[in-house]
Amino acid sequence: MRQVFTIADCGIGMDREIIERYFLQIGRSFYTTDEFRRAFRFAPTSRFGVGFLSVFAVSDQVTVDTFKPTSPQRGGPVRLTLTGPRNYLLTEVGQRRSNGTSIEVVLREPLESSRLTNLVRSLCKRVEFPIRVNDLGVETVITAERPEQFTYEMPDVTKPEAKFVVRAFPVNRPGIEGELYVLAYTDGQGERWDRRDWADHTYPQQHPRAAAPPFPENLTCVHGVTLNEGAYLRGGFSQRIDYRARGKEITLSRGQLHFHGAIVRIDPEIVSRWTEILTEHLASSRHATSPDGWRYKQRLAKSFPFANFWAGVPKAVRVFIKGKSRHVSLRDIQDAPIITSATASLDVRTIERNTKRTIVPAWDNTKPSLILTKTSESCRRCTVRRSSRTVGPLTLVG
Repeated sequence: MRQVFTIADCGIGMDREIIERYFLQIGRSFYTTDEFRRAFRFAPTSRFGVGFLSVFAVSDQVTVDTFKPTSPQRGGPVRLTLTGPRNYLLTEVGQRRSNGTSIEVVLREPLESSRLTNLVRSLCKRVEFPIRVNDLGVETVITAERPEQFTYEMPDVTKPEAKFVVRAFPVNRPGIEGELYVLAYTDGQGERWDRRDWADHTYPQQHPRAAAPPFPENLTCVHGVTLNEGAYLRGGFSQRIDYRARGKEITLSRGQLHFHGAIVRIDPEIVSRWTEILTEHLASSRHATSPDGWRYKQRLAKSFPFANFWAGVPKAVRVFIKGKSRHVSLRDIQDAPIITSATASLDVRTIERNTKRTIVPAWDNTKPSLILTKTSESCRRCTVRRSSRTVGPLTLVG
């Protein structure tokens, strides 16, 4: 006894001309033709005209029933039986009485129970219509994910007034659907977005009941179908997005998304949306608007590594001029003709706190200067150089 896999839709269907000119021709797809684009407005997932060939990796007998009521040929339903990529028998009279296509595949090897359901669920993360799966008699309806599945609040068990919050922001870009996620931490001092690493690694060690807050993985879909999930993006954020517009090209293996010939891990459109979100947060956050807000901005710069954005953020870096501290943007420093830097062996904040005084550089203090520390966590990643032109990145401690 052999298992039979059947998939059916209520799409536009095919007539005999489309079957012979496109469906049975390797490397040709009806969905890429001008004829299709004139008749339909939606952007299909088809790209290369070879997808159907994969069925013969698991089967030697495939039956296609299809009906296109709008066909100019008025040929009625068509039934097609294939025993290989080039072997087929075309029968004039099919079984369908409504528009769409059904494909019946006789499998060489059986699928274990629930395998089919899990595959469809993992591949169809954001398909907009319900998918009904009958997996060896077990019925399941798979629907598109929603942001409510990932957003939540979780108390900090070490502080009664504190909690973790996963926030979702809509993408708000034409042709891109989905949400951008941030792990926020709130307490009596307000909300902050720079505690992802701490929440993942330090917080679970502080209390027997403390656990790292769950955070959604990254997801990229094309027309609702998963392209990749869990792909690593450095930072304190994640994005679950679905490309619906034309022009976003994928590789034949569906492993990467291309923009103008280059593989892009963070789409510039998504970066522009992140900068909007960060701008709003910096304007409203007590941590960012406080006198010590420059420290918070620098920590955020590590969590959200969008260099062009942070270069223009005002009051993000502390410098000393004539013995007095000032807060400027990184771009102000880059534009300075001369910038002096020094490295301290201890954390400047600790020195200033213990001595109750501000560290003043022992050199020409008419020139802007930065004081860096070797022991602070942020400066372990710091690559600031003494230069007349280059200072970066922004993870500095003054």
